[in-house]
Amino acid sequence: MTAPEDPKAKAQAIEDRLRQLTDPTPAAVQRAQEGESSWTALADGIGRNARPELLWQVWEFLPTDQRIVAIGDAWVHAEYPEWHLDGDVWLRMFRDVGYHDEDRPAQPPDSITLWRGGTIAGMS
Repeated sequence: MTAPEDPKAKAQAIEDRLRQLTDPTPAAVQRAQEGESSWTALADGIGRNARPELLWQVWEFLPTDQRIVAIGDAWVHAEYPEWHLDGDVWLRMFRDVGYHDEDRPAQPPDSITLWRGGTIAGMS
């Protein structure tokens, strides 16, 4: 591999190579392909913002109970979940697992009360 001449391109190439060397995601995907089905085990050592991508890559290997745990974990802990996966992808996964309360499938309530918070400066 030849180094790019542009300093920005060179820095990006170095960053990409370091990510390849230090990213535990490929190993987690391989473990899922080999039969590991625990989201907790697969996500161990994976940064919170890398979990949506991991979820997408191992989705087909997870049983339903682990999909519920995994989608909650990846959605809640990623800083900006839709920066990591498109909204359509998230919606498909949420629809696939259905409504759940914590980590168990449940029936959605007939109605909910939605509260908004605000400050003197405006709405939150």
